[in-house]
Formats: sequence, C-alpha cells, structure tokens
Amino acid sequence: MLRRLFFILLVCLFSVKAFAISEEALKNLAQLIYDSFPPVEGFVVGVSGDKAVIDLGAKNKVYKGMVLSISRKGLPFRHPITGQIIGYTERELGLMQVVKVYPSASIGRIYASEPVKPGDIVRITRAKINLYIFPLSDKTGGGFNLIAFSDRLRRFLEETGRFRIFTEERVIQEVSAYGGDTTDLGLLKAIHTLYKNKKEPYFALLGWIDKEGDSYFFRGSLICLNIAKRVRAFSVYIGKAGWRPSAERGVLFVSSLFDGKADALASGDIDGDGKREIIFNVVNKLLVYTYNPEKRNLIRRDGFDFSPTYKVFSLDMADLDGDGRDELVMAGSDFKDFTPISFIYKWTAKGWKRIKRVEGSLLRAIKLDGNVFIFSQYISPQDPFSEPPKLVRYDNGRLKTVDKIKALKGDLILGMDLLKDENGEIDFVVNEEGRVVVKNRNGEVVADVPGYYGNTGVAFFYKEPMVKVFYEGEGFLEISKQDYMRFKELTLTVPGRSLVCRSKDGLKLIVYRNNPFMWEAYFEPFKGAVLKMYRWKEGFFEDTGWIKSFSEGIRDIYLSDVDGDGKNEVLVLVIKGIRTRKEGLKFNSRIVIYRISK
Repeated sequence: MLRRLFFILLVCLFSVKAFAISEEALKNLAQLIYDSFPPVEGFVVGVSGDKAVIDLGAKNKVYKGMVLSISRKGLPFRHPITGQIIGYTERELGLMQVVKVYPSASIGRIYASEPVKPGDIVRITRAKINLYIFPLSDKTGGGFNLIAFSDRLRRFLEETGRFRIFTEERVIQEVSAYGGDTTDLGLLKAIHTLYKNKKEPYFALLGWIDKEGDSYFFRGSLICLNIAKRVRAFSVYIGKAGWRPSAERGVLFVSSLFDGKADALASGDIDGDGKREIIFNVVNKLLVYTYNPEKRNLIRRDGFDFSPTYKVFSLDMADLDGDGRDELVMAGSDFKDFTPISFIYKWTAKGWKRIKRVEGSLLRAIKLDGNVFIFSQYISPQDPFSEPPKLVRYDNGRLKTVDKIKALKGDLILGMDLLKDENGEIDFVVNEEGRVVVKNRNGEVVADVPGYYGNTGVAFFYKEPMVKVFYEGEGFLEISKQDYMRFKELTLTVPGRSLVCRSKDGLKLIVYRNNPFMWEAYFEPFKGAVLKMYRWKEGFFEDTGWIKSFSEGIRDIYLSDVDGDGKNEVLVLVIKGIRTRKEGLKFNSRIVIYRISK
C-alpha cells in the first residue's frame, strides 16, 4: 500500500512539473525551427572558387547560415503513351551554406563532390527535413525536467508535418554503434562522421536550459551534420520559476471599442503643451486623444479631428522645424488614381495646416537619439524600386535631398526603423516580405529576427489602369480574390512597423505578427496576433520572453511616453472583424498601451 502511494506521488510530481512548462513558449520555439527551413528554389548564377552566387535573397526568406542542396538537371523522361516530356532527372551535387545575403541574391560556400556551375539548382526541399534532437543539458542547477521538455518539443515539431524527427534515443544508438562518447562534442563528431559524405542534408538541434534570475531560457543551435556548421542560433524564453507565463503583465490601458477599421497610429506633442497626443485613423478620419494617467482613460481633443481624402498607410510625428511642436507626417495613396502620396501637417491656432504635399512618393520621419531623419521614396509606376529612397532635410516647407540610401534600394521605407551599432554607425531595420532584417549602409544584412513578422494584409496596385485599386485584407470591397490572384504581381504590400527602443540593459526590438501568417493579401479577419520583444545580444536578436497575445489583429504599433513618466510605452492599434447576417463583415478597433517591463 505504501509503495503504491509513493508511486502515485511520484507520478503527480512529475506531471505537475511537466505540464507546467509554458505551452506557448514551446510552440514558439517549434515555430522558429520550422521557419528556419522555408521551401525555396533558385539557380546558381556565378561561381568563383569555393563560392557561388545564387538568385535567392532576403526577399526569398534566405538568411545567413542557411544550407541549401545543389543539384544538376539531367536527362528528360517522357510519358510512355504520348511521348511528352514530363520531367527531368536530377543529380545531387552537394550543399551550399549562405555566407552573405542581399535583397535578391546571396553568396554561399560550396560543399560539393564535383564542380558547381551556373544553372545548377539550389533549393530547400518541400519534403520532410531530417532533424536529430540531441540530448539537452540542464544548466539551471535546479533539476529541470528535460524529458518532459524534449518530448513536448518533439510533439510540436511533428505536428508541423515538416520534419522527420530522430529522437535522443536514435542519436545514442547511432553513436554507440560508432563507438563515440555521449558529450555534446562527441555526439556531434560521431554523427558528422556518419553523414559527412551524404548529399541529402541532415540537421541537428543541440542546446541546453539556462536560468537568469527566475527566468528560464532554451539556448541552442541548429547544426548541419553533413558539413558540421551552425545554421542558426536560438535563445528563447520559456517561462518563469514555477512556469507561470508572463504574457498578460504590464498592461497600462485598454480603450473601449471604436467603430470601423483603423489604419495607422502615431503619438507626439502637436501643440507644445508638454503632453503627447495619440493620433490614429479610423475609417479615414483622424482622431486625436490624450492619455490621462490619473484616471487611466483617453480624453478626446475636440476640434483636432479631420478627414484625409486619401488612404493612410503610415503616420509619424516629429518636430521637423525645431519649434517644440511635432508635425504630422502621413504616407498613403490617392483615392483618385491610387498613386502614392504623402503630406506634412502642422497644428496651428486655426487648426491643421498642410505645409507639404508630395505626389508619387512615400514619406517617413524617424527619431534616433534626439535627431529626426526624414526619408522620401519615389514609387515609379513602371518599376516601383527603380530609385533608392532619399534622406531629405526639411527647410521652411521644402524637402532638400541630403543623400541617396542605396542600401535600401528594393525595400519599402514603410515599417522601417533605425538603430546605431556598436561603432555608432546607423543601420536600417526593414521588413523584407515578413523577414525583419538589419542592414548596414552597404546594404549587407548583418542580422535578422527569427520568424516572420509585420503582415498587415494591406496592398496597393500601382501599374495597370484596370487594377489601380487598394486591397485591404479581411474582406475589402474593391477587388475580388480572383482578381487579386491575377494581378498580385502588380502590387506593393505594406509592411507593419518594427520598433527599436533603448533601455538600461541595451537595445530592444519590438515586432508583431498576425495569425495565420500570410504576407500577401488576406480575405478573412485575422485570427489573433502576437507582439514580441527581442534583445540585441552579441550579434543576434535574443528572445526576451516579453510577449503579448491578442484575439484581434494588429494594424500598427508606436513608441511614446504618453503618461509623462519619462519612459516610452508601446501603443498598439488592434482591429477585430466579425461577420453578421445583417451587416456582413463589421470591424471594431481599439488601443492598448503596454509598459516595457523587460
């Protein structure tokens, strides 16, 4: 009887510990691993020594460290009845690891059994990826339940349908047969020896559980076993002591609902009273509020509202003329012929005054260390990225060109932010079709954020007269899904904003993702969203564990000190679409304000 009670007690203790691990954290880690293997296919366009240039870049979700297979097109094979060519044989040559990434091209190091030449095929297969999960290590000093963690991570990875999983037991069996030891280095050397001559790629997940204060992290790497090289590093927050998730902490304010779909959000001091107003656009009407920290509510600023006659994509607020009052910078698209158009407005005693109109271009005003940088991007109807964005200076109602930013050619400045690197050089944080990357002034991608973010579901058509319309995800009125699929190559997709902020413990990056993730247009309401914060650490972005989940979709985010405490808060503009029999698809919007707690 005593033995039975003791057994039941052990089972209960194990179960509590196992099932207390954050489900969302494990799903997030599985998603990051899944996102490391996007199905892509391209060609070698040049070879020099052991390096090759391929026609896949950041826009194709390629990142530094990615490993692709190299193959060569062979003989055709024909249908036995018709004689028609239905395909070609392929000969596997080896692998290539990406060492440098550009928007539309990449450079990689070749690991092949024979010379590679232009025209050879490079790809990450759509078939299942071979993935070993190595035994994890516990560096917490507190008896972490590694078995439960590994088992549930494996289950989430299997549910994606993307992987052929080889578990810890398989690793131990193969290494034992080889005669190697079971240290991390011994396992890696043994498995590499088994797979170094194979042309089909095999990968391994190595890692350990670490602890900082009362926060637990998974830290590890994806390794390509064929070449014994690291593909990607991870540092992912997985929970607090006791495994209580911290997802709902730090909420400063949640507004009541506003009727209609919101577009863009900004905050700044427009009247010079020392308090920052919150401005957002709902159904093409700009509303102005201030936040009252004592009563914790929003106060409507009467007389400040106005209705733009164009579609608003982006709002920024910055003091452009140095008078202590922020101007409002809007970027959007004209309702008449649907070409890009931007404005600068200033609040005066007589109301809003338009001080600048720029047709055919998008404008952004971005703050960095007390300075304001204004960017202008001309969108050509023939080729939207034929000209790089410009850094301009505002001078008494005029915008004077300071420099052309060639590093950003091919990127939209919408959603962009700036940061300073360790040497004081300014880098650009841009969204390249869901992949948030950091580029230096030479256009090189120096870092990227694991996962895909910034999908707003908003696109605009700019080329052909017959398709010069907007598409706004979640059931917009002006174009059908069939027409969108026909003409989507003629569109520009509006990326969501990424926020860079500085704190006492370093540089932070805040990004968001709407679910389910789709970079192009979306024809149903989003089914939730996630707001995440990453910390810059030794050359890569580390997950801080600061995560906010929403049942709505996110339309825009902004940093501003709205409560006057000297610290910036994160303002989030969210939308919710509900289908009803009477009204069809109806939208509501609201504002949520978070303290940055980490």
